[in-house]
Amino acid sequence: RGLGDVYKRQELRGMIRLHAGNEIKAKERGKMMSSMLDMDAVTIEAVMTHRGAVTMIDSKSPPELIFKVVGESPFTRLPIYSGSPDNIIGILHAKELFRSLRRRNFKNLDTINLSELMIQPYFAPETTLLFDQLEIFRARREHFAVVVDEYGELMGLISMEDIIEEIVGNIFDEKDFSTIGIRKTSASSYKIRGDVNIRDINRELDIEIPDNVSSTIAGYIIDKTESFPNVGQVFSFDGIMYELSLIHI
Repeated sequence: RGLGDVYKRQELRGMIRLHAGNEIKAKERGKMMSSMLDMDAVTIEAVMTHRGAVTMIDSKSPPELIFKVVGESPFTRLPIYSGSPDNIIGILHAKELFRSLRRRNFKNLDTINLSELMIQPYFAPETTLLFDQLEIFRARREHFAVVVDEYGELMGLISMEDIIEEIVGNIFDEKDFSTIGIRKTSASSYKIRGDVNIRDINRELDIEIPDNVSSTIAGYIIDKTESFPNVGQVFSFDGIMYELSLIHI
């Protein structure tokens, strides 16, 4: 933030690009430094996991369904809701669930009590800046928050890892690729889930899709077409072709 008082952000970006060099490592360092400049200008809404991609558990779900959802989810922390998905009452960590199962020697599974396993949710406004959220996580010694809008409705989830990835790029192994929602299908084409953040797409594919209006690729296409496109439709914006399809990544 102190640097922003001395130099304009765009001038700094130009300096970073100028001195980054052409080597791969130098370019990566340049991207990281440029991303750090965005920390006090980008909100958590731009990098969070959106509501549509969040796996949640109904507090009244039977134990067998809870085990199934936790076992199949790519996430280790799952929101627990009561009545409505907007009424988040806790966060269940898969580790705590399986610890409880071990203590029971995997017996009496129908007596699992979610209220004893889940932790209190921490809520963060969608307008919170990345830099501020990072500071809040550090101060509270937490690394996971439920993102809500001004009316308290669930918008998505944000984690410490999401913020770190904004600086260093996606942190994943071969099992996480489906979570990111981007899969290469040929030398110049990709299958991308509609709820994937534009910032993640730009970083992974080294392109520059505008993210000033919408934070997800689905929202971007809806905004550009001013409609809700149908499966099979094809569009071209700024030299990039988009074809809508039903996919599972």
